[in-house]
Amino acid sequence: EERMSGLIPLSKIEQIAQIYHKYGVVVLLDAFPVSVIDDISNYATRSFEFLMNRTKVLGLNRDTLWSKEIAARPGGRFDMTYNLNSEKYDTIRESPLLSSIMYNLLGYKMKVMRTGLIVSTPGSGSQRFHSDGPPLFVQGFSTLYTPPFCVNAFLPLVNLTKNNGPTAYVLGSHLIEQMDDHEKVKDFPLAESVIFYVPVGGLVLFDYRTYHMGTSNTGKTLRHILYVSFSKPWFVDSWNFPDESLFFDREGNLIKGINE
Repeated sequence: EERMSGLIPLSKIEQIAQIYHKYGVVVLLDAFPVSVIDDISNYATRSFEFLMNRTKVLGLNRDTLWSKEIAARPGGRFDMTYNLNSEKYDTIRESPLLSSIMYNLLGYKMKVMRTGLIVSTPGSGSQRFHSDGPPLFVQGFSTLYTPPFCVNAFLPLVNLTKNNGPTAYVLGSHLIEQMDDHEKVKDFPLAESVIFYVPVGGLVLFDYRTYHMGTSNTGKTLRHILYVSFSKPWFVDSWNFPDESLFFDREGNLIKGINE
């Protein structure tokens, strides 16, 4: 109730920020009511199913999907942004809890950069450790540390278990400066990383620079995670999605077959 109402003590926000700055990731349990997440889950799942049917109509190879609405990720995963700018998700994007934390980490001019859905399919394998993008500045063989400029908020739409492909994190990896170390951490031992088995209603915040990986989904069901990426107003992510659309050509015309 405290988190949904906006009555969040400044001391709690500062504590969350301190953990974030040190480790590059922080977990909050019971951040949102399960009923709110379940409602969002049903809506997002329908959007994903619709998009998968559209790719079938167009005869596209799902393993190589690369569009601004959906992109295939290594190991049998999909990253979808289609239909996620709907006001349906404003309960999450504009929540007092997230807003308070993001104001602390990114400043009052922060923006919602992207809302997306990551889906891990049954049988998907483990990824390699990776960050969501390169460092802002590289000087010689090292990177220049900057305060947070992009923060991801992960909200599991199903309970994360050891069987459905939870995410592993390398704590403190957002602070890596040497380019050699950026390469080495990609092969970081999984056993030395941290995996959070977050239930529905929980929230994981992690830095754009934090190295992480999806683990194997050995279960029999899809694993959905909604995410909201907040950033500084000047930051643009040009790495994770192209400009090409699955529905429209470069002139804005509906691609043949979409409305069939």
